[in-house]
Amino acid sequence: MLIINWVIKTVNLLCALALAAVFLCSHFPPESLPYISVAGLLAPFLIIVNVLFALFWVIRLKPFALYSILALVVGWSQLGYAFALGGGEKVSQADTLRIVSYNVHAFSYKSKETGESPAEKIVREVARYAPDVVCFQEYARGKCDMSAYRYSYVQPHGWYCDAVFSKYPIVGTGNLDFPRTQNNAVYADIRLPGGRMVRVYSVHLQSLGISADEVNELTSLSSDQLKDRAKGLLGRLNTGFVRQQSQVEALRASIDASPYPCIVAGDFNNTPFSYAFLTIAGDDLTDAFSQAGFGFGRTFRAIKLYPLRIDFILADEQTFRPAKFSTLRSDASDHNGITALLTLVSADQEDKTASEDDKP
Repeated sequence: MLIINWVIKTVNLLCALALAAVFLCSHFPPESLPYISVAGLLAPFLIIVNVLFALFWVIRLKPFALYSILALVVGWSQLGYAFALGGGEKVSQADTLRIVSYNVHAFSYKSKETGESPAEKIVREVARYAPDVVCFQEYARGKCDMSAYRYSYVQPHGWYCDAVFSKYPIVGTGNLDFPRTQNNAVYADIRLPGGRMVRVYSVHLQSLGISADEVNELTSLSSDQLKDRAKGLLGRLNTGFVRQQSQVEALRASIDASPYPCIVAGDFNNTPFSYAFLTIAGDDLTDAFSQAGFGFGRTFRAIKLYPLRIDFILADEQTFRPAKFSTLRSDASDHNGITALLTLVSADQEDKTASEDDKP
């Protein structure tokens, strides 16, 4: 019994330290912490394990619960990124903006035969929500009928493109053109009814060069095969995260320089417990899922072993309030699409909030 108790405490302590390290490391650039930043992928699992350990020791009235509790406290502000309880709120359709973001896999994902092409499935699924703005990643020109949207901006080069489609006038556009990669970010400056302006980014950060099959097969490998596979995966993950660093810093600089409030939507190829996510979000963008979603919010559906949320809609917190968030559950892509209904804060309230934030 003493040995079992010692094993439980050791595992608990290691999990608590690992979770605290994940929370702390997410604030540092991957270049400064090579390989360690990859541990952010384990954050949802470590959060669940530490919650269970804390409950286990609390029920037994043992102070050992403090290790897991302290680890959770270290990342208290990030816990809502793992599991959302917002559930949304009732709003009138006036003064709202509905946005959809979807990595569409170039409309070529092999799914169950239903007589519809992936492009037809995606268009039908998107139309269910009647969004005002649609952001696509891995968009392939000419494969999808988006004629319902009068205004659009598509990345000017590349096979896998980022695109923004809008029901409202687009008066300015831009392309960040990340170097030495086909991943990119584009933006469109959109004039909303009433004349208010918003900049909407469609973002596809550095891909990690890992297929879903490689991950899904892990449970069937021998110990030697698993070791070799894990080593290769770790190396590619680290390389991808390091390349994302310069991309998110360029994106953040563009957001900071924007004359308009921003919405950032897209496939970040990383979790909320990462330098990439925290850099993009900064102090001014709020995660629509954590405010108005429910559950784990899994978006990368191709990996069956783990609920990865790597697609996001972030909105300027002084201009928008996330009212509803939903996941578009379709087999037309390796990603689930996501949608958020954003309520526009009145201009008077926005000015009041901004002045209060400027107070010393």
